[in-house]
Formats: sequence, C-alpha cells, structure tokens
Amino acid sequence: MSKTSLFVNLTSDEGWRAAKALRFSTQALMRGHAVTILLNIRAVFVADITKKGFDDERDLIRGVIEKGGRILIGPDCMNEAGMPAENVMKGVETATADSVFEAAMAEDAKIISW
Repeated sequence: MSKTSLFVNLTSDEGWRAAKALRFSTQALMRGHAVTILLNIRAVFVADITKKGFDDERDLIRGVIEKGGRILIGPDCMNEAGMPAENVMKGVETATADSVFEAAMAEDAKIISW
C-alpha cells in the first residue's frame, strides 16, 4: 500500500468522537502516513488547557505530535469560543489558510471528518 497524507477535520468536543479521531490518526502515523488534524468549531476546547474533562484526549494529542503528526487549531473558532491563544496546549499550531490548504489539498491527501 502506498503511503498517503491524512487530513482529519475534527469539529466536536465530545470525548468519544474526539478520541476516535485521535486514535485513528495515531494508527495512520504508526503505518507511516503523514497526518494533519484540524481542530475547529467545538473541537478547539479539546486543546484548551483550562477546560476540564479532556485529559485523555490531550494525552492522545501529545502522542500524535510526538509521532510526527501535526495538530492545527482554527483561530476563528478560538475567537468565536472566547479562547485566548495562551490557553492552547503546547505543540498545537495556529492554523492559517496556507497550512490548511497545503495539507487538505495535497496530491495524495485523504480527508476524513469527525
């Protein structure tokens, strides 16, 4: 099987859904695929260090980053949620139009959404 890039669009802060997306992404990384996860809409809360109840999901985020995956967070969604940049966990990058389009439109990209 050829290696492809995976772009995961995560919009939910529901623990089960977020953890599934992060575990799936971890498995893709372990199989040698490049992974970019975009946290947007309510998923921005998963990376907010001041929000309670996301310890397991944050451990999964750290694991994705440690394995070479990229986690982007939508600044417009952060703003809408009232989330200041200093609340974003270490290693999560602020998304730009360029970073999102580069990952999502890569020639070998597969896109999945949770």
